Amino acid sequence: MTNIISTLRGMTNAGTADYSIAGASYWSDDQLQNCLDKYRSDYYEREISPVDEYTGGIPTTTRYYVGSFNIESGTAVFWIQNSQGTKLTETTDYTVDYSLGLVTFNADTDGQRYFATYRSYDLNGAAAEVWRMKAGHYADMYSFSAGGHNIQKSALIRQALEMASYYSQSRGARSIELTRDDLC
Repeated sequence: MTNIISTLRGMTNAGTADYSIAGASYWSDDQLQNCLDKYRSDYYEREISPVDEYTGGIPTTTRYYVGSFNIESGTAVFWIQNSQGTKLTETTDYTVDYSLGLVTFNADTDGQRYFATYRSYDLNGAAAEVWRMKAGHYADMYSFSAGGHNIQKSALIRQALEMASYYSQSRGARSIELTRDDLC
C-alpha cells in the first residue's frame, strides 16, 4: 500500500501537514488511504489472461495480465491459484508488477488457467477527490498581499479544481462483468 499512497501523494502534491482542520493535519497516509478505499475494487478468483510469446519460434507462456492496474501488494491481499484451487507462492512460482498488473511465472505454464484474488485502486479517481477536498479548504482562505507577493484564493481554488477535472477525465472507461443467472 505504501507505493500506492506515495503515488497518490505525488499526483496531488499532498504533504503530511499542508493544513489543519479541527486540529487534524492533512494529508496523513491514513487520510490518503481512506480516500483510496473509496476507489478500491476487490476481485475474487478472477481468471488472468496469458500473453502469447514465442521463444525460438516455439510458443511459450510465462506472462499473464491480471486485468487491473495499481494492485495492492502482499500475500494477504494478492494471490494466484491454479484451476484446481491450489495457491501458488510468490517469488517461488511467480513475480508480479503490481502497477502494471503483470504476473510472470518462473517457468512455462503451457497456457494453463490461473486465477487471481486481489485489490486494485483507481488512482485518478482518488486524486480527483483529494484535489476537490483541497479546493474546499482553499475556499476558506483569505486573499492577501505581503512582501510584494499577491496571493489570491481564487487562483488556488481554480488550480485545484482544474487538477480535479484533469484526473476525473483521466479515469477512462470503467467496466463491470455481469453474469445472468436467469438462463438455464
